[in-house]
Amino acid sequence: RAVDRISIDAPVSGVLEEFAAAPGDEVAEGQVIGRIANDAIREDEVEARLELERAEARARVLESELTALRLEESRLSADASRARGELARVEQVYQRQSVLIREGATPRLVFQRAEEAYQQALQERDRIEELLAAARSRVAEALGSLESARKAVSEKQADLDAARERAASCNIVAPAS
Repeated sequence: RAVDRISIDAPVSGVLEEFAAAPGDEVAEGQVIGRIANDAIREDEVEARLELERAEARARVLESELTALRLEESRLSADASRARGELARVEQVYQRQSVLIREGATPRLVFQRAEEAYQQALQERDRIEELLAAARSRVAEALGSLESARKAVSEKQADLDAARERAASCNIVAPAS
């Protein structure tokens, strides 16, 4: 049998949806004894959850894109390394042929082939270096986008936490006795 009767104010406006304690029931401090239906609060929580899911999906897409861009950057870095090595090798041949042509110790055609190979290797190295620089720029841009997306996820999580707190305020709890 109840010893004290205590008035409880509704924490939010709405319709009493559920009341788990009957008059005279014994309840513990902090026990949920009822719930108020508030459609606006419920809709806010659902919308906050959807917004978080969208933000998380966007971050996952950006993470995948970043992985692909890093793979491309890595491939181009290896290509650039090979192109620099080939240029160094061809440049040595070209320099040796330059000395030999000045001394008249090599045919003109051999020198011209060495010169052409050197020019081609130089152009190839420059082309790959440009591609690598562009790839690095895309990676940096993707990192920035991903960081923004992760920040948005954190913000959306905070919004959902706040919406859940507001939804919890629809619970009617037994006060301190």
